[in-house]
Amino acid sequence: MELLNVMLEKKLPGDCYSSLDIVFFGDSITEGCFESVMNSQNEQAVISDPEAVYHAQFKRIFNGIWPAIPLNIINSGIGGETASQAKQRIETDVVKYEPDLAVVCFGLNDVMGGMEKISDYEASLSEMFVRLKTAKTDIIFMTPNMMNTYVGKATYQIKGLSEIALQTKKYQTDGTMDAYMECAKNVCRKYNITVCDCYAKWKHLYNCGVDTTALLANGINHPNRAMHGLFAQELFSAVFFGRLPAESTCGPARNGTFQRRDTD
Repeated sequence: MELLNVMLEKKLPGDCYSSLDIVFFGDSITEGCFESVMNSQNEQAVISDPEAVYHAQFKRIFNGIWPAIPLNIINSGIGGETASQAKQRIETDVVKYEPDLAVVCFGLNDVMGGMEKISDYEASLSEMFVRLKTAKTDIIFMTPNMMNTYVGKATYQIKGLSEIALQTKKYQTDGTMDAYMECAKNVCRKYNITVCDCYAKWKHLYNCGVDTTALLANGINHPNRAMHGLFAQELFSAVFFGRLPAESTCGPARNGTFQRRDTD
């Protein structure tokens, strides 16, 4: 990534900096949705937590290292959206801000279309990347988390949730979600887009025997607060420790451009 160089360019006289602007473009994960509950009208509702969402945690990590540089986070996540739907708002919700970086994360809703819709997903991501590259916006694609691999008892306590859980379980366990993530990484290879492969981290945990369904706040597809922390850490590595090829989850750090300034 070139963000370290961008940060240097934002240096003003003295020890001041102009703001670093990052847009996070995605679905409910990016919006900051967590548990599903029943509201007073006996309808399904979602709890949002803007302080726990991954980009808020990313900002806290950033501020702990560079407290003098103002980081402006723009949350352009909308729950329930597919990449095909989201591309319609890329001008108003991403391009118009002229961000230094756009972090794109879609797939959890797209996969519900099954293998029949994977070409739409591919085309939509391609269209997004072309538009952002035309706008000279640096891009990271972040793969999302795994969905549930079984239907937990808690989902039966929320009206309509267990039915959704049955669908998400099917697409997670029959290889469809894996196919969508591989498709996304192939698109990233084509357009030379940096990938922060959080999905691979979840798969590794699952293959090591971790109950990844227990790490979902709603038992379906919303990671809990601790796993948003994993997203934040992986994203920080992708942004500041070198360019990551689309086929890997992390790579060797490259030397940054900041010079150390020791204090007495």
